[in-house]
Amino acid sequence: MPQPVPRPMLASLQAAPLDSPRFAYEPKYDGIRALAAVAAGGGPGSVRIWSRLGNEKTAQFPEIVRALTGFARGLRADVLLDGEIVALDERGEPAGFQRLQGRIHLAAEADIDGRAVTQPVAYVAFDVLRDGGLDVRALPLTARRARLERIFGNTGTRVLRLSDFHAGDGRRLYREALERGWEGIVAKSLESPYRSGRRSDAWRKIKILRRQDCVVGGFTEGRGSRAHFGALPPGAPRESVDPWRPRVEFPEGARRLATTWDDPSSRLIMAFPGATVGGDDDFALDLVATFMRANPTTHVILEGHADPRGSHAYNDEFALKRAQAVATFLIGRGVPPAQIDDVTSIGKRRPISTAPPEFFQDRRVELIFLSAP
Repeated sequence: MPQPVPRPMLASLQAAPLDSPRFAYEPKYDGIRALAAVAAGGGPGSVRIWSRLGNEKTAQFPEIVRALTGFARGLRADVLLDGEIVALDERGEPAGFQRLQGRIHLAAEADIDGRAVTQPVAYVAFDVLRDGGLDVRALPLTARRARLERIFGNTGTRVLRLSDFHAGDGRRLYREALERGWEGIVAKSLESPYRSGRRSDAWRKIKILRRQDCVVGGFTEGRGSRAHFGALPPGAPRESVDPWRPRVEFPEGARRLATTWDDPSSRLIMAFPGATVGGDDDFALDLVATFMRANPTTHVILEGHADPRGSHAYNDEFALKRAQAVATFLIGRGVPPAQIDDVTSIGKRRPISTAPPEFFQDRRVELIFLSAP
């Protein structure tokens, strides 16, 4: 009878030194944690893969299964490995989790095979739990690592890899993580056993936190179960010699118009395309109100853009009424009136945004300019 698959050991966030003879240091791979059971001989069904939560992943990564099946032909005994399924970048190096997102929910064989070509993956092993009939979890990490290197050190394919392992000093690995934009590194006690299903301070995540001031530049269309919006894309300030040219860059695909500086010396202006008050898209305006209530230093300029006649000419009166309706909506949602700096229309002030003519054919869109001092 097959033995039950254990849950993987987990790392804690307890602080760890970057150089200590008690620890070994590995990259914190940003992928899918996976246990791989490999039966010696490599026959049909000789490979099975499970996620951290015990979900079967075998069918989702056929290239890893094929590689492990070939590897199994040279095995003398069955093994159970712990590792990570990682996406690969253009250089064949482990990349971020976002590259895996297009694969993790695929079910159709044709879709899976197609993504295997356009988004390759690899399996990086960093521990061994069973070696033949022997459960090795009680052994210290040093002994388990020696077994893993003997078993998995030469697989003959880049689809199967052994994790980087630095005993006693993780400073160089940490610098590499900074340079290459990794999520962080993991410090592991060299004397620790493998504690299945437990988050132990014998394994410690050393996370690299990156911070940047951004503005929210709109929203992407919702898909699937996300009926209202998909994501809120942030924009990052960039240098510009012209104060009237956009100074914030946003990801492609966001619903937005343009961004610029209203006063280059004082505050940043950004565009948030909302919707007609009372329409189905009030949810977007609720997000603005929630953000402003939580950030009292944030102010808003409401500038109406509208053309009910269907031409490309502005109807300034109608645009101003739209902006006033948005102001009333925000105040009704608890935004202090003092945070609304101005309610105006594009015809009553120097234009601070540019938009393609086809934009004005849509009567349901407002411009909301959020500003931060």
